[in-house]
Amino acid sequence: MQRKIFRDLRIELWQKQRSYPRHHLTWDEGQTEVDVCITWENPPTTVFIEMKYGSNLSAKTVNNNGSAGFPADQLIRNARVGLRENGWFAEDVLFEVPPRDFVLILLTPTSGNPLVQEYRNPDRLRSAIPHADRLKALPHSPFIGELSYLNVISLLANQHRWFTPPERKLVDGLNEYLSFKLSQLRMSNGHGHN
Repeated sequence: MQRKIFRDLRIELWQKQRSYPRHHLTWDEGQTEVDVCITWENPPTTVFIEMKYGSNLSAKTVNNNGSAGFPADQLIRNARVGLRENGWFAEDVLFEVPPRDFVLILLTPTSGNPLVQEYRNPDRLRSAIPHADRLKALPHSPFIGELSYLNVISLLANQHRWFTPPERKLVDGLNEYLSFKLSQLRMSNGHGHN
């Protein structure tokens, strides 16, 4: 197997995004902070990762309780902000830039969040975004997905032989940590998805 090189790979934690334009919303929204933002340039791609451990996605965000007729949950907010930040909305700009590929991943102890399935439907996604008529298109489907801790552990274990010794040490530590967190969540009867 040939290793893939990601040009200009950046992994940033708790990355603040620009505030969504006020004239596109009927509520005053603050900045969105993405738990993990991964970018690379071959091809230009941005991945937002929303991470949850012992709690569910928030059903509402600051200044938006859903009373404006649009869903207020964290997942749709991240999708909306990510689509805008990566050039999928028609904007009044001097130079048109092609949109970056965009992926939104919900990382939780277990998979099965119903919002992921709901927003994978392009019609449902558009109906949940104010001024969706400004969307030029959508990224390749499915661009909204989810990973469980077991998915991550399995993926890293399957690729283990391709890692360098320092990468193996890091991956082994991560897998141990995720396994530990899963066992703690089961013992505490914490939140998750079946």
